[in-house]
Amino acid sequence: MNRRSTRTVPRKKAAAATEPGELLASDAALQVWCAAAPPGQPVALDTEFVGERTYYPRLELLQIKAGDRIALVDVPACRDWTHLAAWLADGDRLKILHAAESDLPLLFRLTGIWAAPVFDTQLAAAFLGHGAQISLTNLIKSQVRVDVGSHQTTSDWSQRPLSAAQLDYAADDVRYLPRLQAQLEEALRRANRWAWYEEEQRARLAQMMAQEEDPLDVMYKRVRGWQALKPRDLAVLRELAAWREGVSRTKDLPRRRLVSDEGLIELARHQPESRQAALGLRRVYPNQITR
Repeated sequence: MNRRSTRTVPRKKAAAATEPGELLASDAALQVWCAAAPPGQPVALDTEFVGERTYYPRLELLQIKAGDRIALVDVPACRDWTHLAAWLADGDRLKILHAAESDLPLLFRLTGIWAAPVFDTQLAAAFLGHGAQISLTNLIKSQVRVDVGSHQTTSDWSQRPLSAAQLDYAADDVRYLPRLQAQLEEALRRANRWAWYEEEQRARLAQMMAQEEDPLDVMYKRVRGWQALKPRDLAVLRELAAWREGVSRTKDLPRRRLVSDEGLIELARHQPESRQAALGLRRVYPNQITR
């Protein structure tokens, strides 16, 4: 997870938070770990991924905390996600995440299951006045009084072997989530905001599920600034966005590698009729015009 912090701070360990993460690099190891986990208890989840070079972010590491144990699952080394899928689908097992919209689609593509029920600590914190985008680092510091730092925020999670510092950082991303969940839920109920939180959580999950199935002809709604276009320009953008999405999926390329959102808006507004005219646009580059 990107903890969204721009400042590197030294790591301070709490004496009670010493459980190490167990690196699991095979289906057999993951099966044994899951079988030993306490049944029915909440499970904390987080992901580390690389999203700069492909259409869908590539999941590299999956962090799980169940009971007092933390698993760090080497995703490329595993193929059988049966146990994880069962956990995600278990309506009696709460799934705790921070900024769940980053993780739930990845877990769905990995297992075919949308996790439920879910507790999003970032969303809960927002209802308690912590700001809409509070980082996990800052929330842990505020609520648990532990400074976990953020020195691996820009790590390359596709490298192998993963370093001890990376694994330590990844374990901290789930280490405190159960404690945060208990504190935040209690505070929400005490402030009579629990119903508000639940309604928003359901709405966000429904939106995520709907977006996963969006057809190409509505992809223009994901382009920043589309609402400001005139009807004719919007019709052009709709076709351009559908083209970009189709090519990105087929070639497994990030959308911006083809044309950025700003470039699509510029093309839709100016509608150049020749390659030479397109070369005069500021936000569309020559190699993109060639494509």
